[in-house]
Amino acid sequence: MAKSCEVVYHKFPHLLPLFDVLYYEDTRCWYRRPDRHRDYLLRKEESSQGCPFAAFLACLVLDDVIKQIDMELHERARTRKNNNCISDDGLDTRAVVMSYIDDTTASIENQDLQFFLDRFT
Repeated sequence: MAKSCEVVYHKFPHLLPLFDVLYYEDTRCWYRRPDRHRDYLLRKEESSQGCPFAAFLACLVLDDVIKQIDMELHERARTRKNNNCISDDGLDTRAVVMSYIDDTTASIENQDLQFFLDRFT
């Protein structure tokens, strides 16, 4: 089950009818071929570019994902601090991960970068 569907299903079941109407079938991504004829590709993802519900859906998913990753990154930083593996800032090297609508920004200790990317994707 895709993450967005999973979040809607478990946390916002009242949105399922709308989700199903918008994302039940693959979406078409239209393009113009070099011969000037239009064609499309079927997209397996749940939303198409420009869908008004996509940003809201991204917020729901990112909130769910980032909260979990943030707890895990905080625990990794606490473990480093407890093991006296202090970064040059003298603090606990805690990561900062934030999202606004569907844009995500992260400031992460180098040793946590691969962990973050593996968990986020």
